Amino acid sequence: MAGRRRRRICEYCGALTEEEYTDREWDAVGRMCEECAEAEIADGTLGIIP
Repeated sequence: MAGRRRRRICEYCGALTEEEYTDREWDAVGRMCEECAEAEIADGTLGIIP
């Protein structure tokens, strides 16, 4: 089921994502929702590890 796309729960704020992600995509975005990702980019703390 690794290729199944579904909405995820953010590990930072607990919100349900607006977008659907596969397991691989979810790992790539740092397991955070769109709002948390935007907040990290805005305050300069973005720390996604490749």
